Amino acid sequence: MISAPEVSVVVPTRNRATSLWRTLEALARQSCDPGGFEAVVVANGCSDDTVATARGIALPYPSRLVELPTPGAARARNAGAAAAHGEVLVFLDDDVEPLPTFVAAHARVHRDRGRVVALGPVLPPPPPRRPSLFAERMGAIDAALSALMAGAGERRDWSCTAGGNLSLSRSLFEATGGFDATLLVYGSEDFELTYRAQKLGARFAFVAEGGGYHHRREHTTLTQYLRNRRSAGRNDVAVAQRHPEIVDRLTLGLVTRPRTAVGRIGRVLAFDYPAAGDAVAHSLQLLSYALAGLRSRRSWNQLIDCLHEYWYFRGVADRLGDRAATTAHLARLRASVAADEHST
Repeated sequence: MISAPEVSVVVPTRNRATSLWRTLEALARQSCDPGGFEAVVVANGCSDDTVATARGIALPYPSRLVELPTPGAARARNAGAAAAHGEVLVFLDDDVEPLPTFVAAHARVHRDRGRVVALGPVLPPPPPRRPSLFAERMGAIDAALSALMAGAGERRDWSCTAGGNLSLSRSLFEATGGFDATLLVYGSEDFELTYRAQKLGARFAFVAEGGGYHHRREHTTLTQYLRNRRSAGRNDVAVAQRHPEIVDRLTLGLVTRPRTAVGRIGRVLAFDYPAAGDAVAHSLQLLSYALAGLRSRRSWNQLIDCLHEYWYFRGVADRLGDRAATTAHLARLRASVAADEHST
């Protein structure tokens, strides 16, 4: 009888055959015994040759394919976990190229350590000779998040989570109830899960050797980046409704108090004049391409910061309506938290 693997690496994927191939090949170069882990690839509403790639690649470790017709990262991760055989579940995005020590490092942190969420760094890959300003920004974001994970120490918690590289025991995953599949498109489903794990007593460990190179610049355009931010705004509304006690640790908490004059203007446009705001945002995005062409790094990044904030506001407005409705909603959430704290 073949024993079950210790670790299951769950890889959700959608229309990224080449990227998936690189990830699976990197798993084939792991320093540990290939019999000690498996990969569960979840083809999530794919319409390219991703399924054929997953079936056709020869791998030294066990792997299986799960096909889901409907897109959704949370749904895909849950399906992969349900199909997995390992006692340790590692969630790895299809654009992350794991280091050779990746599986062994994640496995090691869970041995006899109780309820732990292990966070591996998402590392910027080696840049091309002349990276675009957008590629530089993507790399800087990943580097900053990895530094946050590494430096947080005892303060490390759910807010340091990157869903593209994290692991937890099967028992802890099942105790949380899994990822919230109502959080659609992009954003928040990773830290919402780990917040629930934290409430169950989980500790957070940074696993430096469990990292991987994040190749997201290959698949993410500026338009997609901004669209994702709008989705994150929508999803944060749902997260705060479920966990009002963390509303002011989400970007959502800043909606009622933007930090800059530009942010206050963006908030007015996003909530009260969205048609005009969208037109301005699209025009500014066109301007950003000109600034990028001129390599005007500081001006370009400041402009993208403004657009990033605006589209987050738009996502919140999609769920809550105008400024008055949003302000009232956030006030109710804060009041409910205060009432709960007063009663305990």
